[in-house]
Amino acid sequence: KEQTVIVGQTMERYTKTNTLIVTGGVRVVRHKDGTTIVAQKMNYNSKTKKMILIGNVVVTEKKKNGRIRIIKGDHVVFTPDKKKRTELMVITGNGFVKEIRKGKFYRQASANKIRYFVKKNKDKKKIIENIYLFGFARMITKKQNARAMKIIMKKNVPKKIENVEFVTKVYIQDRKSKDEMRGGYAFYNKISEIMRVTENPSFYVYKDKAMIYSDIIKSYRKVKKVFFIGDVEIVQEDKKMYGEKALFKEKQKKIIITGEPVLIDKNNITYAETVTLLTKKKEVRLSSRFRGTIMSEETPQRRTQQPTREDRIDGYIGDTGGPEVL
Repeated sequence: KEQTVIVGQTMERYTKTNTLIVTGGVRVVRHKDGTTIVAQKMNYNSKTKKMILIGNVVVTEKKKNGRIRIIKGDHVVFTPDKKKRTELMVITGNGFVKEIRKGKFYRQASANKIRYFVKKNKDKKKIIENIYLFGFARMITKKQNARAMKIIMKKNVPKKIENVEFVTKVYIQDRKSKDEMRGGYAFYNKISEIMRVTENPSFYVYKDKAMIYSDIIKSYRKVKKVFFIGDVEIVQEDKKMYGEKALFKEKQKKIIITGEPVLIDKNNITYAETVTLLTKKKEVRLSSRFRGTIMSEETPQRRTQQPTREDRIDGYIGDTGGPEVL
């Protein structure tokens, strides 16, 4: 049988409603599943197993497989359903969840409100795990730091689905390279390790101080490549590059721009079939045929007003027979 020890300053038990109310320095220890609960007040229904915890709540779960989960919040509600083999946990007021696996940090999440839903099979193994973070949501994993107004994590073991959605004011940082992605919406497939960012996305190469804008960003984490699609703009120091598509090869520190690319370097405008930016060396290479003009200082250089071919006041055409380094 499950052994549970409950400590508190006052206890009230209502047999008709199967309710136990404990107040003042509440401490609950469940020896069977290694759970310890600390709160100012607890309301527990012995029939439905629903538990409401109020005031400086700290729940520590230590599993036999070495997994540890720490839950904090001002108000925590546990609602299990044995028939459906489901468990719902809602944390409000400074919600915080930290997970440790095999003695190492695994994941940490915080938000104004956290909703955690789990469904298990007959062997009590998780087959569905959904986590919703609402209001100034933050998530830290071994690989990423992320912020958004809402973060939704969904895992379905039978269907082999494990996705994360980031909604509104999205900020994602790679913890190793410190590279940053921003946008209005992001979708991450954890199994394939592909990230898609939309709604005015941008990508910042931290070490090389290069900023990239486009309509869509697709990041393939397994091969360390990032694709930029539609209205691409790249800025590094005094250089600006425009095109319809770009590919960032992280290992080679190289950005390849295609789709009628344009290079603006101080007062020079250069057109080419392909423009390559070596972010670490801060060099630009033009492949195949290229042509250039001189731009007046008054010509705007904003992303929304790119120079057109009709703006030329003087030009030249060359065939390098190889890459041109600027």
